[in-house]
Amino acid sequence: MKFSRNELKFAVRWAALGRNVPVGLADDLAKAAMELAAAGIDPLKNIVSALDQLDKHHRWGNMGDSVRLSVIEAGPVLSDSLVTGETVLPPNAVLDNPVLLVGYLCHSAISPPVKLGWRSRGSDCVLVVGESGLSSILGDGLETLHVETAVDLSYRPAVEPPALITAESIRQNRITTREHGVELSEADWHSLWRFTQQALSKSSKESRLSGAGASLVDID
Repeated sequence: MKFSRNELKFAVRWAALGRNVPVGLADDLAKAAMELAAAGIDPLKNIVSALDQLDKHHRWGNMGDSVRLSVIEAGPVLSDSLVTGETVLPPNAVLDNPVLLVGYLCHSAISPPVKLGWRSRGSDCVLVVGESGLSSILGDGLETLHVETAVDLSYRPAVEPPALITAESIRQNRITTREHGVELSEADWHSLWRFTQQALSKSSKESRLSGAGASLVDID
């Protein structure tokens, strides 16, 4: 199914709010989803997985107390820390759905360039990020890119697999998605919308009287 990038941003933001993600992090996740789609990667399966793995009473802002981190919280922190040259994530931390880092790092200007990698089921994936943001994605296959389980993130991966997605293909996909929308899995869209509906309250007589929704008379 084809969706505009704004439709994707709306659905992801409200799905995150439906899972009690703080507003700022929900906005960051929505932007990351748009960037991931613009790079030619369907983000929905991994976003649904990341939201599904959140505990109902997740303690936001306590990353230092946990070895296993949600990429929804760690992604923006990692992006900021790489730009400033700080190391703020616990050295033994593992992340779920690491492909979402692509969306967070797309426009992170990092100098000197860094490589972030992970290994899953014997295969490797490496993100190359430099002064112009994400420049390429190296990997043994798409299945390693879309791993949902927690992985150990390496700042200096010892291996360098072949190019999976090049800088040129990312550039071309950004143009295509801006002009023609993004192709997304229908099944994953419905899974995401399940969370979105948790945040969108149904219209009622009381909510309309209190000012919710659009006015019946346009006086602007």
